[in-house]
Amino acid sequence: MKKSYEPLSDIDLTHKGFQHYRMGEFEQAIEAADQAIRLNPQNAEAWANKGMALDSLCKYHEALVAYEVSIVMDPRNAATWICKGISLRNLNRDEEALSAFEQAISINPKITDAWIHKAIVLLIFGRIKEAVDIAEKVTQEDPQKVIAWYTLGVGLSALHEHEKALDAFNQVIQLDPFSTEAYYKKGCELLYFNEREEAIAAWREATGIDPDYYQVWHRIGMASFELGKFQDAVDAFDRSLALDPSNPDSVYYRDLSKQGLEASKKKKTSKKKN
Repeated sequence: MKKSYEPLSDIDLTHKGFQHYRMGEFEQAIEAADQAIRLNPQNAEAWANKGMALDSLCKYHEALVAYEVSIVMDPRNAATWICKGISLRNLNRDEEALSAFEQAISINPKITDAWIHKAIVLLIFGRIKEAVDIAEKVTQEDPQKVIAWYTLGVGLSALHEHEKALDAFNQVIQLDPFSTEAYYKKGCELLYFNEREEAIAAWREATGIDPDYYQVWHRIGMASFELGKFQDAVDAFDRSLALDPSNPDSVYYRDLSKQGLEASKKKKTSKKKN
């Protein structure tokens, strides 16, 4: 049994840092990792944990350095290669990211996270069919993996397979009811079937989760305008412009919606007089 006055080992500090990371205490996680590294500079896990905490603070360059040091110590750790790839993605270094994900796959071909992140990069490169094939395979192997269903939906939409894409985004929502992006994408897919009311309902779910999602407010405004619901359109464009005042399309269509609203009011007044 460890006595209370014994100093913590580098392994103890590594575990302590990881617990801080899991609790969202990223600065404390980095501090614990640094303490572990001072005791044992060869501690690959501490370097990787430090990288994850730095990533969470959007310090991608520093995170990348930490992952690279960890990989020098433990080059066969597929998870660290994935983390390195994600940092590279955040730095828009997509070719290098793809190489990192492929390295992870070469170490462990069964690690689905590496496959799905590879698929995301392939989407960026326009290699849509390859990405869809990978995402589809991952959803079959791990039906609970939300990011795989989302990636599949994005790829299917790019291939104009909108019904299948809609199914994929519905699956995301079933697994993660708070996914604003899935509701947004679902609404966009519904437009391909001219289901504007249903699209608006999906987008309102997104704004219920994230009221500051200005792109969704603009979409609600456009669909409402096309349905002749001018007051709803004006309200939505007002919300969009409050969040993004420089959006010229919101300004233009809000003005058109106001004109439509005035015209409909005059029409109602005219009918009452008659």
